[in-house]
Amino acid sequence: SYARVFGPANAPGWLRVSGWPGDGHALQLELHCPQPTQILGVVTTLRRMFDLDANPQAITDMFRRDPVLGPLRRREPGLRLPGGWDGFEIAVRAVLGQQISVAAARTLATRIVQRWGEPVADIPVAGLERLFHSPSALADADLRAVGLTGIRAATVRGMAQALLDGRVDFRAEQSLEEFVARWVALPGIGAW
Repeated sequence: SYARVFGPANAPGWLRVSGWPGDGHALQLELHCPQPTQILGVVTTLRRMFDLDANPQAITDMFRRDPVLGPLRRREPGLRLPGGWDGFEIAVRAVLGQQISVAAARTLATRIVQRWGEPVADIPVAGLERLFHSPSALADADLRAVGLTGIRAATVRGMAQALLDGRVDFRAEQSLEEFVARWVALPGIGAW
């Protein structure tokens, strides 16, 4: 399952998305949202995150003749391309995960959240004690103190500052070319 806290730290919501019980190809959402005005935004984010608005039949039709993707689509119909809750969170995790194991990257992310993430007022579920940190929390943070290399720490701080300055962003309406050009202009960010 996937679980997280969200919203303001003084009145956090939490959610858990898991596979539907049984053999169904569906997701089950547990949503605890103290501010009803947040529900639409949370559901919209989850639909994007789990690619729920994709048309699996159109994808299958598109890749039917592809020698690599065609067999995969037949073997695993309905596969989606998962995304992330927040662009900054995914960017930080991408930098943390460079050339190390998934477990090591997860450990670094946990350390950063424990140190700079905002504590929530009432812990809803064990393990969901803090919100993921904001760019402002990491722009000047000494990330080497939690095990990041100097270059990796500088990259994360540089990304955070660039977001705060408006040099980069995650607007969906920008072209892929514009997005890539702006991000690769940052030190430590390559075309990968």
